[in-house]
Amino acid sequence: MTSAFSKSQGTDKNLYSLVTKMQKKSRGRRDGIEVSDIPPQDRQSEEISSFHNKIAQKAYELYEKRGCGDGRDLDDWLEAEKVLALEELSR
Repeated sequence: MTSAFSKSQGTDKNLYSLVTKMQKKSRGRRDGIEVSDIPPQDRQSEEISSFHNKIAQKAYELYEKRGCGDGRDLDDWLEAEKVLALEELSR
């Protein structure tokens, strides 16, 4: 089953697999609610949204680091995905 995240962001299987592994690491309590009480699709949606926001933030940092030059937004996004995936794998 392919998620909208995978389709819309053009991510490959490895990155999608990494996101899935990150979701499995998320256990315990959040805001006084047992994680197990939250429907799996809602937890997955939250995790993907959080990861998407991290990528966007990192891509913007890369954009600023390059001097805010236009036309390389996809390059910045893909580089941000790669950097964050490598950081997650090294944990």
